[in-house]
Amino acid sequence: VLSELGLRHVSNNKVGGAEVRGCSGGERRRVSIGVQMLLNPHILFLDEPTSGLDSFTAHHLIVTLSNLARSGRTVILTIHQPRSDIFELFDLVSILSDGSIMYAGHASSMIQYFSSIGYPCPPLTNPCDFYIDLTTIDHRHHENETVSKERVLKLLKHYQTSTDLKNNGMYVSPASNTLRTDHDDSPQPSPSFVGERIPLAFEAPSKNNSEKGLVKQFRVLILRAFKNEYKGYSSLLIQAIEALFMSIMIGCIFLDLGTSQISVRDRVGLFFIMGGLYPFIVILDTIAKFNAEREIFYREMEDGLYSTGPYFFSKILSGLPFHFFFLMLYTVPMYWLAGLQPRTEKFILNSIFTHMAVYSSRCMAMAISSALVNFQVAAFVANLLFTIFLLSSGFIINLDSLWVGVRWLKWTSYLKWSFQALNRIEFDGLIFDCSPETMAYYGECPIPNGTIALKSYDLDKENLIDCLSAMLGIMVLFLVLTFVFLKFIDQKPKK
Repeated sequence: VLSELGLRHVSNNKVGGAEVRGCSGGERRRVSIGVQMLLNPHILFLDEPTSGLDSFTAHHLIVTLSNLARSGRTVILTIHQPRSDIFELFDLVSILSDGSIMYAGHASSMIQYFSSIGYPCPPLTNPCDFYIDLTTIDHRHHENETVSKERVLKLLKHYQTSTDLKNNGMYVSPASNTLRTDHDDSPQPSPSFVGERIPLAFEAPSKNNSEKGLVKQFRVLILRAFKNEYKGYSSLLIQAIEALFMSIMIGCIFLDLGTSQISVRDRVGLFFIMGGLYPFIVILDTIAKFNAEREIFYREMEDGLYSTGPYFFSKILSGLPFHFFFLMLYTVPMYWLAGLQPRTEKFILNSIFTHMAVYSSRCMAMAISSALVNFQVAAFVANLLFTIFLLSSGFIINLDSLWVGVRWLKWTSYLKWSFQALNRIEFDGLIFDCSPETMAYYGECPIPNGTIALKSYDLDKENLIDCLSAMLGIMVLFLVLTFVFLKFIDQKPKK
């Protein structure tokens, strides 16, 4: 198909669009035609397929479409004043003027028909140019409009009263008895094969073929997703710098917390920021990307190029390597700058729950973006939900102090579960120092260890298994909702 449409030289280029520079306008038009050709349709409709193409490419495209028609398909297209060699490839032609048919029949009979009613085509003149001009009303001046209207009405009357019209309204030359194509040198299908499609050399496999099954759809989509991510290196670089900058900034603010009594509160504040800052940025970035891809997803789904499942899984899996890389940039510097417990298992558990908090935000953003097509509405709802989850995380207000009408929100807040888990991981086994002044003031050490610290902040009620199970359940719920919304909600972009 690439060769037939003259696209082999740009086969590895992005198609592009209004914001991203890619193929030229003519090449994009040929890509859209190629997509339809891959679908192997019975009937192919094209609206001005040669507009914006040079004469050679336009002719080559019409030759390809003509070959499609010869193979048993029906190709219907609109075209404005084609060059003469393109006109010769047409089997049937219909000329319209203000919605009325001026002529419909064999392309080769058109000159004969107009000549028979007094409008022969001048020598060395393109018949299409001449007869389209002849049937067009000139609105530039009143006199020209009057004359051209009279001529068009006369042509319309001639056609409607022609004795050579068949029952279907098609003109047939008196020398011909049937509406068969005038390309006598082309093979005609035998009666037993009328309506049966003859496969082309470049034809895609049928939908029943396993090569066009879900596995191949997934493979093509995930390779395209990876390629798009790698080619958008500037965006990747910005996200990497963003994650690294936030990590270093937070690490410097909470630099070397130590084990003093005041470091207890500082640690709790650090974990609130760690689980709330980057996830918020991820939400906006995910919704923006989802919205940017929506038009392509909608158009390709409408064309039947793939089903929802392969697209969904390719989108989920293609983002995981980049998600892991950015999160390592976010967690590693911050962890060691803040002077948290220098134990491997503590760092791994801290990274796991931080990653889960960020990925839960990503899953929530995808679910909301797939449910709400409008970008502004999706961003508003996502920010609203994130704020609710943040307020019910257990840092700003004690969860037992929440009004009973909204207390249930704490069970749905993934930020609450990650906040509880991060604190439990760090405070478990931690011993705090008490200065002589503190001992003299309180009579004892107020917070001697991590267990007392968790209890004093009411963070000792959930264990790590509960936190892990709850966060996994919330992520799976958001992913299932994303799939359902993609499949059953119209994804047509709203301008």
